[in-house]
Amino acid sequence: MVVGALVYSQKVSQALVKASFAQPNFPGGSHDRTDLLPLKAGVSIMALGAMANDPNIKVKIVPVGLSYFHAHRFRSRAVVEFGTALDVPPEYVEMFKQGGSQKREAVSKFLDLIYDGLKTVTIRAPDYDTLMVKVLSLEFLLG
Repeated sequence: MVVGALVYSQKVSQALVKASFAQPNFPGGSHDRTDLLPLKAGVSIMALGAMANDPNIKVKIVPVGLSYFHAHRFRSRAVVEFGTALDVPPEYVEMFKQGGSQKREAVSKFLDLIYDGLKTVTIRAPDYDTLMVKVLSLEFLLG
């Protein structure tokens, strides 16, 4: 039911920066789960690494929530919510540059910020029945 999308990718970071593009990542969810999956460190590593390698780069992470009404039905209605763009805190970039445990801490802290951003734009529930009540309420409100 919930998919979280984030912006950026390490493999193509140089090309993206030169071309001023953003790349979506979808690490946060699944169409049949009631809550976000634990995030992988990659998106945090990519953003921090890009800024650590080039101080002129300003990476922004945009949390995006995609909530389906009927995930298994073709052309199901969906709600897309965009969160506030997250800046990479400069102190995390400095910690990342230190390497070792400081780098791991910076990655973890920034990942927590990203996760908090995703929580603001996704419909989450402790169980499927509660999720369905939320989805049906939203469908009713949207007409």
